Amino acid sequence: MKNYVFISMLIASGFGSFSQTLEERYTELDELAKAQSYEDVIAQENLVLPLLANRLDTLAAATVSIFAEANYGVEDYDKAILFWEQERTLRLALGQLETDSYSSILFNLTNTYSIVGRYQETRTRGEELLTIDEKLYGKGSPEYAESLTFYLDVLINLGNVKAAKNAASAGLINFNRKESEYALILNKYADIHNLTGEY
Repeated sequence: MKNYVFISMLIASGFGSFSQTLEERYTELDELAKAQSYEDVIAQENLVLPLLANRLDTLAAATVSIFAEANYGVEDYDKAILFWEQERTLRLALGQLETDSYSSILFNLTNTYSIVGRYQETRTRGEELLTIDEKLYGKGSPEYAESLTFYLDVLINLGNVKAAKNAASAGLINFNRKESEYALILNKYADIHNLTGEY
């Protein structure tokens, strides 16, 4: 199942020619993020961000992800969005479109755009999330069901109940009736019917 927790990327290998200074900074930032010392992470932004200038590599993307998580943790949602969008741009440039990391970015952006009331962006990233999760996990997967359920809530918040109903109906086809994911989508479909006054 996809984890709702906002995950800091762990770099297992491949630092190679990366700047030792950035490597050291990343290690420290990663430890602070794991300890949820978000204020301490944010305090290092002015020191670390110049090291990311013109960089196009996985370490840069992972570092930006930590800053996004930290700002989300202190409820500076607009700034978190900026960092996650920056990470998204880096991941795209690195060819990491159909990856767990990219899916997590889209989930985080969909959630955070929804929090700040930017529903058009929420819908855009939500639709992209479903497209990526379909390719990554398949439409009948628990991960897809989780993302679909969340996206249905997004559509309801947008006031687009008809689109939510259509998406839920189409989604049900992809799941075995005996699976818990089917029940999850079916319950959401019933909620949508209640909102439309249909029983």
